[in-house]
Amino acid sequence: MIMIMILLVLLVLGLFLEGIAILVLTLPVIYPIVMELGFDGIWFGIMMVMVINIGLITPPLGISVYIISGVMKDIKIERIFKAVIPMVAAMLVAVILFILFPELITFVPNLMTGGG
Repeated sequence: MIMIMILLVLLVLGLFLEGIAILVLTLPVIYPIVMELGFDGIWFGIMMVMVINIGLITPPLGISVYIISGVMKDIKIERIFKAVIPMVAAMLVAVILFILFPELITFVPNLMTGGG
């Protein structure tokens, strides 16, 4: 439950801040808590990046969408926001799967370290 709350906070921050800023502001505080709770660091890093990226393409700010809009001036921003809906849905499904089955993320790293 604590992990879901942490991920929700990161998602909300992703709605309003840039990704690197979120990492710099939150990682020194959140990472030790996550490690104390017994979660895998690689799993948490990937989850953190996924959730922040969902926030970066979701309104109200959707910083990444505005960047695309600035590059592709002939396409309306509403169309870009509609086009990212399937990507947001797919990323949310992936996050839910990774929460339910964390071994999906840690399978290959465990093979490399001999732990799998």
